[in-house]
Amino acid sequence: MTVAVSCYRPGKIAGSVSPVEAVRYTEGNIKRKKIKKTENGARIHAMALSNLGRNKKKTVFVILSMSLSVVLLCMVLTALGSFQPDSYLKSRLLGDLTAGSINYTSSPRSGNYKVDSEYVDILDSQPEIRTRNEMWTGDGLDCVYLGAEEQEKYRAFDAKGILFRENENKTSVLDKRLKAGLMPGNRYAYDEALLGNLKILEGDIDMEKFRQGGYVLVTPLRGDQAENLYEQGDKVNLGFITRESVQKEITNEEELVDILYENQRIQEYEVMAVVEIPYSMDKHLYDVNGVDFVLPLENFKENTLNPVCFAISYELEDDAADNFQAAAKDYTENIDSDMGYLSKKQLKKEFSGLLNGIATLGITLSGVVALIGILNFINSTVTGIFSRKQEFAVLCSIEMTRKQLIKMLLEEGLYYLLIASGISIVLGSAISWAVLRALNQVIMFFDYQYNAWAFVTMLPVFAVIGCVVPNAALTYASRESIVERLREIQA
Repeated sequence: MTVAVSCYRPGKIAGSVSPVEAVRYTEGNIKRKKIKKTENGARIHAMALSNLGRNKKKTVFVILSMSLSVVLLCMVLTALGSFQPDSYLKSRLLGDLTAGSINYTSSPRSGNYKVDSEYVDILDSQPEIRTRNEMWTGDGLDCVYLGAEEQEKYRAFDAKGILFRENENKTSVLDKRLKAGLMPGNRYAYDEALLGNLKILEGDIDMEKFRQGGYVLVTPLRGDQAENLYEQGDKVNLGFITRESVQKEITNEEELVDILYENQRIQEYEVMAVVEIPYSMDKHLYDVNGVDFVLPLENFKENTLNPVCFAISYELEDDAADNFQAAAKDYTENIDSDMGYLSKKQLKKEFSGLLNGIATLGITLSGVVALIGILNFINSTVTGIFSRKQEFAVLCSIEMTRKQLIKMLLEEGLYYLLIASGISIVLGSAISWAVLRALNQVIMFFDYQYNAWAFVTMLPVFAVIGCVVPNAALTYASRESIVERLREIQA
């Protein structure tokens, strides 16, 4: 159907040409060209380059279709080489295997993050465990009590549009929290060995002071933009729910939108550092317009009403990983499906599947575009040679040898290649740099690494085709003698 539609109009135009005009037609002789004079005679390479201008639209179309495939392949290979498996594993996993509830190992489905004690016992009983580190959190209902200076800064963020107001409910919650001088925020605590995985944005972590208590690590505020509400040395008043605290529901037009606890016990901390908590160390549930806090583990357990261990990371001996994963898999599939795990082997397979999908799609698309470009080149070259066979007969009649004729056609094909190569190298490099380099800021396991293999693999293929096609087409078109082809002109 596509071929029929595309051929209808050209066929109609061709059918309106009389037989006499059709016989005398040769490509490019519709417009009279200026006669060029030279003292050095006609040069083969100059004739080949000049022939590209016979039909400029067709030449441009062929060159662009060949270039596009190389540009696309360059972007695909550069993207594949820029994904960093080690960074991906580090962002998703601590140690060799991390055990937790499915709310941690996959997308959060409920507020229950507690790791089952029986699950922990089974994993702890496995042999050849090098290290074991726990991650703790609260229920997320403890509040931050903002002082006068913090409230002023918080309201200034709101005035600048930094705070998040997506809908009426979130706006209502924010307004009521601002009025009460409260701010939400998750609380975390970790075994000391894990604190080195935090990304420090400001300040430094003094482990000795931090262990003694009275200090806290904070994250930037989570709003429409990330901004530091606290700086190193600031004082923070954290509220802790006690058994005497009273629950208060916040509604908007009789719809429950938030829960606060009044009469919380307030404890003052000093900000030791501003940090970023990696994805592998949080519970993947974030408080909008809030700040997360990292407390010393013992201090956290002492002050939090219901502390919860939400994940445990294990480092294993090399030969123990498979058996350990098998034990975790058996428990999560046959005993308690609410528990889950993440392992290096599992994530490597997942990452390889992602890259294979991108590679299959990208290389297939590049191959289709390359095939279109090659077919365009073959079509342009073959039809050009057949439409010019009378012209070639005249050239041969004035002592142009077959070797010179083949050289001219080969150079025409190589000029296509050279121009397409130049365009593809410049555009491919520039576009991949402009587009893919921006992904460094978007994908945390992406690091732009330029890859030139697209040019190394595709351009030699084009060169071979550029040499083979003109030679084969000329051989087929020259089956008749020069006299017979000259007679066609006279006819």
